[in-house]
Amino acid sequence: MVLEAAIMTTSTPFLIKVHGDTFDSYISSLSTNSKKHYSKARNRNQDLKYEQIAFNEELVESYMELWSRQIVWGERVQWEIKLDFLTMLNRQKKIKVFAARNIELDEIICIQWIYYYDQYAFCAAPLYDKEKYINRNLAKYMWFKLIDFAFSDNKLRYIDLGGGQHYSWRDWMRLHGKKGYQGYKFQFVPKYLKDNPALVEDYVLRIAVFKNKIYLAQKSNFIVERYYRLVWVLGLFLYRFEGQRINRLKRSIIGVLKNQA
Repeated sequence: MVLEAAIMTTSTPFLIKVHGDTFDSYISSLSTNSKKHYSKARNRNQDLKYEQIAFNEELVESYMELWSRQIVWGERVQWEIKLDFLTMLNRQKKIKVFAARNIELDEIICIQWIYYYDQYAFCAAPLYDKEKYINRNLAKYMWFKLIDFAFSDNKLRYIDLGGGQHYSWRDWMRLHGKKGYQGYKFQFVPKYLKDNPALVEDYVLRIAVFKNKIYLAQKSNFIVERYYRLVWVLGLFLYRFEGQRINRLKRSIIGVLKNQA
Protein backbone atom coordinates (compact mmCIF):
# COMPACT_ATOMS: atom_id res chain seq x y z
CA MET A 1 0.00 0.00 0.00
CA VAL A 2 1.27 3.45 -0.93
CA LEU A 3 1.26 5.94 1.94
CA GLU A 4 0.37 9.42 0.74
CA ALA A 5 2.04 12.15 2.77
CA ALA A 6 -0.75 14.59 1.90
CA ILE A 7 -3.41 12.53 3.67
CA MET A 8 -3.85 12.10 7.39
CA THR A 9 -6.28 11.11 10.09
CA THR A 10 -7.68 14.07 12.01
CA SER A 11 -10.23 12.85 14.52
CA THR A 12 -12.90 10.27 15.11
CA PRO A 13 -15.97 10.75 12.93
CA PHE A 14 -19.32 10.88 14.73
CA LEU A 15 -21.58 9.82 11.90
CA ILE A 16 -25.26 10.09 11.16
CA LYS A 17 -26.27 8.17 8.05
CA VAL A 18 -28.62 10.37 6.00
CA HIS A 19 -29.15 8.31 2.83
CA GLY A 20 -31.44 5.44 1.99
CA ASP A 21 -34.08 6.52 4.49
CA THR A 22 -36.22 9.47 5.61
CA PHE A 23 -36.02 11.87 8.52
CA ASP A 24 -39.27 10.51 9.97
CA SER A 25 -37.86 6.97 9.92
CA TYR A 26 -34.69 8.27 11.54
CA ILE A 27 -36.68 9.85 14.39
CA SER A 28 -38.57 6.58 14.82
CA SER A 29 -35.25 4.74 15.20
CA LEU A 30 -34.15 6.82 18.19
CA SER A 31 -34.53 5.80 21.81
CA THR A 32 -37.57 6.93 23.79
CA ASN A 33 -35.45 9.44 25.68
CA SER A 34 -34.02 10.87 22.44
CA LYS A 35 -37.50 11.26 20.99
CA LYS A 36 -38.49 13.26 24.07
CA HIS A 37 -35.50 15.56 23.56
CA TYR A 38 -36.50 16.01 19.92
CA SER A 39 -40.08 16.92 20.84
CA LYS A 40 -38.96 19.30 23.57
CA ALA A 41 -36.50 21.12 21.30
CA ARG A 42 -39.09 21.37 18.54
CA ASN A 43 -41.89 22.61 20.81
CA ARG A 44 -39.76 25.22 22.55
CA ASN A 45 -38.67 26.78 19.25
CA GLN A 46 -41.85 26.95 17.21
CA ASP A 47 -41.34 30.71 16.91
CA LEU A 48 -38.11 30.14 14.98
CA LYS A 49 -37.49 29.65 11.28
CA TYR A 50 -34.64 27.35 10.30
CA GLU A 51 -33.01 28.40 7.05
CA GLN A 52 -29.88 28.21 4.97
CA ILE A 53 -28.27 31.62 4.60
CA ALA A 54 -25.46 33.09 2.55
CA PHE A 55 -21.99 33.10 4.08
CA ASN A 56 -21.45 36.50 5.70
CA GLU A 57 -18.02 37.22 7.16
CA GLU A 58 -19.24 39.81 9.66
CA LEU A 59 -22.03 37.57 10.95
CA VAL A 60 -19.79 34.51 11.23
CA GLU A 61 -17.04 36.48 12.94
CA SER A 62 -19.48 38.00 15.45
CA TYR A 63 -20.73 34.54 16.45
CA MET A 64 -17.21 33.16 16.68
CA GLU A 65 -16.33 36.02 19.04
CA LEU A 66 -19.52 35.45 21.05
CA TRP A 67 -18.75 31.73 21.40
CA SER A 68 -15.16 32.42 22.50
CA ARG A 69 -16.39 34.64 25.35
CA GLN A 70 -18.55 31.88 26.82
CA ILE A 71 -17.78 28.79 28.87
CA VAL A 72 -18.28 25.68 26.74
CA TRP A 73 -17.78 22.27 28.36
CA GLY A 74 -16.09 23.92 31.34
CA GLU A 75 -13.65 26.17 29.51
CA ARG A 76 -13.41 29.04 27.07
CA VAL A 77 -13.27 28.15 23.40
CA GLN A 78 -9.96 28.64 21.63
CA TRP A 79 -10.70 28.67 17.91
CA GLU A 80 -8.21 26.60 15.93
CA ILE A 81 -9.66 27.77 12.64
CA LYS A 82 -9.58 31.34 11.41
CA LEU A 83 -12.14 33.42 9.56
CA ASP A 84 -9.83 33.46 6.52
CA PHE A 85 -10.06 29.69 6.36
CA LEU A 86 -13.85 29.77 6.35
CA THR A 87 -13.81 32.49 3.71
CA MET A 88 -11.56 30.31 1.57
CA LEU A 89 -13.97 27.39 1.90
CA ASN A 90 -16.81 29.68 0.89
CA ARG A 91 -14.94 30.67 -2.26
CA GLN A 92 -14.51 26.97 -3.01
CA LYS A 93 -18.22 26.37 -2.30
CA LYS A 94 -17.33 23.95 0.48
CA ILE A 95 -19.27 25.57 3.29
CA LYS A 96 -22.97 25.95 4.02
CA VAL A 97 -24.36 28.17 6.77
CA PHE A 98 -27.67 27.65 8.58
CA ALA A 99 -29.50 29.92 10.98
CA ALA A 100 -32.38 29.98 13.44
CA ARG A 101 -34.33 33.19 12.94
CA ASN A 102 -36.86 34.63 15.39
CA ILE A 103 -39.85 35.13 13.12
CA GLU A 104 -41.49 37.93 15.12
CA LEU A 105 -38.31 39.96 15.57
CA ASP A 106 -36.80 38.93 12.20
CA GLU A 107 -33.55 38.32 14.07
CA ILE A 108 -31.00 35.54 13.76
CA ILE A 109 -30.27 34.04 17.18
CA CYS A 110 -28.11 31.04 16.26
CA ILE A 111 -25.91 29.92 13.37
CA GLN A 112 -24.17 26.72 12.39
CA TRP A 113 -22.01 25.83 9.41
CA ILE A 114 -20.95 22.61 7.78
CA TYR A 115 -17.91 21.82 5.66
CA TYR A 116 -19.42 20.28 2.57
CA TYR A 117 -17.41 17.65 0.66
CA ASP A 118 -19.58 15.87 -1.89
CA GLN A 119 -21.21 12.95 -0.04
CA TYR A 120 -19.80 13.86 3.36
CA ALA A 121 -20.20 16.95 5.56
CA PHE A 122 -18.33 17.84 8.72
CA CYS A 123 -20.47 19.93 11.08
CA ALA A 124 -19.40 22.74 13.38
CA ALA A 125 -21.28 23.25 16.64
CA PRO A 126 -24.30 25.59 16.78
CA LEU A 127 -23.25 29.03 18.04
CA TYR A 128 -25.58 31.16 20.18
CA ASP A 129 -25.85 33.14 23.41
CA LYS A 130 -25.98 30.34 25.96
CA GLU A 131 -27.19 32.46 28.88
CA LYS A 132 -29.84 34.39 26.95
CA TYR A 133 -31.35 31.26 25.40
CA ILE A 134 -30.64 28.77 28.17
CA ASN A 135 -34.20 27.37 28.15
CA ARG A 136 -34.60 26.95 24.42
CA ASN A 137 -32.59 23.75 23.84
CA LEU A 138 -31.14 25.53 20.82
CA ALA A 139 -28.23 23.18 20.22
CA LYS A 140 -30.51 20.14 19.96
CA TYR A 141 -32.97 22.10 17.84
CA MET A 142 -30.20 23.03 15.38
CA TRP A 143 -28.79 19.51 15.24
CA PHE A 144 -32.16 17.93 14.55
CA LYS A 145 -32.96 20.57 11.92
CA LEU A 146 -29.59 20.00 10.27
CA ILE A 147 -30.16 16.25 10.18
CA ASP A 148 -33.58 16.90 8.63
CA PHE A 149 -31.94 19.06 5.95
CA ALA A 150 -29.30 16.41 5.30
CA PHE A 151 -31.93 13.76 4.62
CA SER A 152 -33.43 16.05 1.96
CA ASP A 153 -30.06 16.46 0.21
CA ASN A 154 -29.74 13.61 -2.26
CA LYS A 155 -25.95 14.05 -2.52
CA LEU A 156 -25.18 13.59 1.15
CA ARG A 157 -24.59 10.16 2.64
CA TYR A 158 -23.16 11.06 6.05
CA ILE A 159 -22.90 14.08 8.28
CA ASP A 160 -20.23 14.17 10.96
CA LEU A 161 -21.05 15.69 14.36
CA GLY A 162 -17.41 15.43 15.41
CA GLY A 163 -15.88 12.79 17.69
CA GLY A 164 -12.40 13.13 19.11
CA GLN A 165 -8.95 11.59 19.45
CA HIS A 166 -8.00 8.89 16.94
CA TYR A 167 -10.50 6.09 16.60
CA SER A 168 -12.73 4.69 13.92
CA TRP A 169 -16.45 5.35 14.26
CA ARG A 170 -17.02 1.71 15.21
CA ASP A 171 -14.26 1.78 17.84
CA TRP A 172 -15.68 5.04 19.24
CA MET A 173 -19.13 3.47 19.59
CA ARG A 174 -17.73 0.35 21.25
CA LEU A 175 -15.65 2.42 23.66
CA HIS A 176 -18.55 4.62 24.72
CA GLY A 177 -20.99 1.73 24.77
CA LYS A 178 -19.04 0.34 27.72
CA LYS A 179 -19.65 3.67 29.50
CA GLY A 180 -23.36 3.79 28.76
CA TYR A 181 -23.08 6.26 25.87
CA GLN A 182 -22.53 9.33 28.02
CA GLY A 183 -22.56 12.62 26.15
CA TYR A 184 -25.43 14.45 24.51
CA LYS A 185 -24.41 13.69 20.91
CA PHE A 186 -25.26 10.02 21.42
CA GLN A 187 -28.89 11.13 21.64
CA PHE A 188 -28.75 11.50 17.86
CA VAL A 189 -27.57 7.92 17.24
CA PRO A 190 -30.31 5.36 16.42
CA LYS A 191 -31.04 2.95 19.25
CA TYR A 192 -30.34 -0.17 17.19
CA LEU A 193 -26.78 1.03 16.55
CA LYS A 194 -26.19 1.72 20.22
CA ASP A 195 -27.49 -1.75 20.99
CA ASN A 196 -25.30 -3.28 18.27
CA PRO A 197 -22.15 -1.14 17.72
CA ALA A 198 -20.69 -3.88 15.48
CA LEU A 199 -23.16 -2.69 12.83
CA VAL A 200 -21.52 0.73 12.73
CA GLU A 201 -19.25 1.49 9.75
CA ASP A 202 -15.54 1.13 10.54
CA TYR A 203 -14.71 4.55 9.10
CA VAL A 204 -11.92 6.95 9.94
CA LEU A 205 -11.58 10.54 8.84
CA ARG A 206 -8.91 11.60 6.35
CA ILE A 207 -7.79 14.90 4.92
CA ALA A 208 -6.20 15.38 1.52
CA VAL A 209 -4.20 18.38 2.68
CA PHE A 210 -3.21 19.96 -0.60
CA LYS A 211 -6.68 19.42 -2.07
CA ASN A 212 -8.41 20.90 0.99
CA LYS A 213 -10.69 17.87 1.10
CA ILE A 214 -12.02 15.79 3.98
CA TYR A 215 -13.36 12.32 3.34
CA LEU A 216 -14.21 9.03 5.02
CA ALA A 217 -12.15 5.88 4.57
CA GLN A 218 -12.18 2.36 5.93
CA LYS A 219 -9.89 1.88 8.91
CA SER A 220 -6.56 0.39 7.87
CA ASN A 221 -3.99 -1.70 9.74
CA PHE A 222 -2.18 -0.55 12.87
CA ILE A 223 1.03 0.62 11.15
CA VAL A 224 -0.80 2.68 8.56
CA GLU A 225 -3.04 4.29 11.18
CA ARG A 226 -0.03 5.15 13.32
CA TYR A 227 1.57 6.77 10.29
CA TYR A 228 -1.49 8.91 9.69
CA ARG A 229 -1.48 9.95 13.32
CA LEU A 230 2.20 10.97 13.20
CA VAL A 231 1.67 13.27 10.24
CA TRP A 232 -1.52 14.72 11.74
CA VAL A 233 0.08 17.83 13.24
CA LEU A 234 1.81 18.88 10.04
CA GLY A 235 -1.18 18.07 7.88
CA LEU A 236 -3.62 19.95 10.06
CA PHE A 237 -1.30 22.95 10.14
CA LEU A 238 -1.17 23.10 6.35
CA TYR A 239 -4.85 22.38 5.89
CA ARG A 240 -6.29 24.97 8.24
CA PHE A 241 -3.98 27.76 7.20
CA GLU A 242 -3.96 26.99 3.47
CA GLY A 243 -0.18 26.82 3.48
CA GLN A 244 0.13 30.52 4.27
CA ARG A 245 3.00 30.07 6.69
CA ILE A 246 4.84 27.82 4.23
CA ASN A 247 4.39 30.47 1.55
CA ARG A 248 5.76 33.15 3.88
CA LEU A 249 8.76 30.93 4.58
CA LYS A 250 9.35 30.53 0.83
CA ARG A 251 9.16 34.29 0.31
CA SER A 252 11.62 34.84 3.16
CA ILE A 253 14.11 32.37 1.65
CA ILE A 254 13.75 33.94 -1.80
CA GLY A 255 14.30 37.39 -0.26
CA VAL A 256 17.49 36.26 1.45
CA LEU A 257 18.81 34.72 -1.77
CA LYS A 258 18.08 37.90 -3.71
CA ASN A 259 19.89 40.02 -1.14
CA GLN A 260 22.92 37.76 -1.36
CA ALA A 261 22.97 37.88 -5.16
